[in-house]
Amino acid sequence: MQSGSEASTEVIAVGVPGGSLAVEHVIAGGGPLLAIHGISSQRKLWNWLRAQRPGLSLIAPDLRGRGDSVGVSGPSSVAQHAADLIAVLDHLGLDAVPVCGMSMGGFVAVELATTYPDRVTDLVLVDGGFPMASSSRCRPGCSPRSGEPGRTARRPTRRRPSRSSATRWGHRARWSACRPWWVSITPRRS
Repeated sequence: MQSGSEASTEVIAVGVPGGSLAVEHVIAGGGPLLAIHGISSQRKLWNWLRAQRPGLSLIAPDLRGRGDSVGVSGPSSVAQHAADLIAVLDHLGLDAVPVCGMSMGGFVAVELATTYPDRVTDLVLVDGGFPMASSSRCRPGCSPRSGEPGRTARRPTRRRPSRSSATRWGHRARWSACRPWWVSITPRRS
């Protein structure tokens, strides 16, 4: 390993089902961080982090279908990305690493941590990664009744809501019935 802010950078090819992932491996003064980019990004997304923390060792793969891994064939899913990342860790001889995922990379990071918990030491999620389970109260046709805050329609409607129902209360009624689980635990301000 290098000392101080000097870092050694290499792009390696890691075999996965369907081809090879391009992985940028930055070796600096500490244990590596596995950094997972979002759906429309690539490994170079993390250049800002390298600029801010030059002493940080980093593993930044291009997920299958993105960047220099665009030619990897086969299925692409959150679970497949997680399995591919295990291949990356195995290739580098790493048992467990801290993981940071951004956007869709956050969902991949959560999948990695829950499917392979012994391979993830810490988990950082940036703009993604929380499960979005819907409420059992959410049903097709969930829309507010005009003029009745806090109420939802009893049957689906095909007509566009009138301007009078497109109020703050109308939107609140609609989304309160269809909100994800985490909204109910968010502290309310007085």
